[in-house]
Amino acid sequence: MQAMCQSHRAPKAGFTLIEVIAALILIGISAAILIPITGTGLRAELGFAGRNEQAEAIRGQMDAWLHSHRSGEGNDMIQFRQLVEATQLPAGVSIRDLQWIEFDLSGQPVTSSEQDILWVRLGNGQAELSTFFPPLQP
Repeated sequence: MQAMCQSHRAPKAGFTLIEVIAALILIGISAAILIPITGTGLRAELGFAGRNEQAEAIRGQMDAWLHSHRSGEGNDMIQFRQLVEATQLPAGVSIRDLQWIEFDLSGQPVTSSEQDILWVRLGNGQAELSTFFPPLQP
């Protein structure tokens, strides 16, 4: 009977050296895979933040023109176009398109010789925004 009791040993507490080494190797491999992926994501996110700031500068300029257009300068569209052309734009932003347009029967804008609706398109290398400025009724 004593022989039977001696064969039942209490389980050992802790891990063997092989188990610890295997866990460290797996952690190292996982880190080697994930760190470059995370770094790429962070660089892309920082680049997006820069593009977002440039888009906000363009949007801010369009909002300023829209405010001046609605505050009375939209009655004289030729004068409003001169205001747009004379505006000092943020660094890197340029007027991509500035033309008089009208809409055809399908609702698509087409170039016009009449000075009714002014189409302005601002942009830089990463962001672009366009807006239509119709004449306002007094």
